[in-house]
Amino acid sequence: FVGVGIGLLDGTIRAEPFANIAPELIRFSQFPVSSTRFGLEGRGDTWGFRWELNILNAEEVELDSNPYPDQDGDGNVPGTTIDFSGAWVRVSVFAQF
Repeated sequence: FVGVGIGLLDGTIRAEPFANIAPELIRFSQFPVSSTRFGLEGRGDTWGFRWELNILNAEEVELDSNPYPDQDGDGNVPGTTIDFSGAWVRVSVFAQF
């Protein structure tokens, strides 16, 4: 099977930038986020197997603050972006009863 999707990426990460500095909760989001899914599935009467490859395209995720303000010399700049793109493989075996 092949699938294409569009969605919203939204959440919070905990950043611990340097020693002796309190951790910071940073909100992130991106809309739209595209995803592509490829897979193989086999089914019997009571069992099944699925292999999936998921590819997520989230290259412009916006952060509400920069956890590393001195990295680029610009200070703490809201709207900092980070790339959350990636791929993962999922394999599952299932049984019906």
